Amino acid sequence: MPSLTRRDIFFAVTVSPDFPRSAEGARIRRSYQLWTGTQTAVAMILVFAGWKLGRPWLALTAPYWLLAAALPAFLWARRRAQAHATAPSTVREAGLQTRTLGALQHPILQTGPFAILLAAAIYLWKRWDDIPARFPIHWDFNGVANGWAHKNFAGVFGILLGGAVLCAMLLMMNVLILHATRQISARGAAAERESRFRRTQVGVVLGSEYFLALLMAGCALLPLLNAESINGMMGGILALSLAFVTIVIVVLAHTGQGGERLAPEAAATEAAAPVGDRTSDACWKAGIFYVNRDDPAVLVEKRFGLGYTLNFGNPRSWLLLAAVVVVSAALILGLRLAK
Repeated sequence: MPSLTRRDIFFAVTVSPDFPRSAEGARIRRSYQLWTGTQTAVAMILVFAGWKLGRPWLALTAPYWLLAAALPAFLWARRRAQAHATAPSTVREAGLQTRTLGALQHPILQTGPFAILLAAAIYLWKRWDDIPARFPIHWDFNGVANGWAHKNFAGVFGILLGGAVLCAMLLMMNVLILHATRQISARGAAAERESRFRRTQVGVVLGSEYFLALLMAGCALLPLLNAESINGMMGGILALSLAFVTIVIVVLAHTGQGGERLAPEAAATEAAAPVGDRTSDACWKAGIFYVNRDDPAVLVEKRFGLGYTLNFGNPRSWLLLAAVVVVSAALILGLRLAK
């Protein structure tokens, strides 16, 4: 993560572009990586032990363990970096051109995931008589069904409706990336890298929509399969999910925040004065949460990590969070009604 941020952002602190590559910057990074690498190994042991011993709860503690261990390491590294903080350039650039994403914003491409879910719903409706009265919808670590649904509207079509809602939320994310994010560089190579970064983010979100739609459609069709076919399909779903996540991580890591890693040599030769991400360090609480009531942007680049985060000082961000909570509660209620 420390290597994926903008060159003048180091552990969520605005610094001189040369500091991350200095001796002190390298020491801070190595200490952070050593600690988080060790804790990642512990988390992997927990996952393996939970699978080997048949204790799912043990494996489920792994991400919480990793989060609890990594957060203090990040805060320690950030405190060390703050001793070398510097003020970003006060020069501001504005571009009057319209943001475009080419084929990525074509209506047909954007409606594809919903068409997949609708096709699955029509197919299930046509095969309604072939759906059993009761069918599995959840399996344990050993592939044994431990959750069941009934042949009713919520049980058969609920997963497709949930998929449509999730795809709609991802579509809204893409709209916000295009229209509610800050343009940091308005011209030159930096602006081109940032444009490619934005296209990559939109492409990843759109790809997630398609993958989610295919996943939900496949799961919705499981009641039409026999037990042997279901086991084979679940294995394929797991393999495809791991492959998709791996591809996403590789693509995002190749791009870097703001497109920083697309042309690192060119970025290193640009103006030495730090630009950062056009946000003030004081607005980043614990280096993670951005709170700025005077900033109209709803989404801003993460200072540590990949992608965007919300501006918690913007009321529209809280409306989005409220909508996510309401939708999540409705989906959980729907799953309960399906059982």
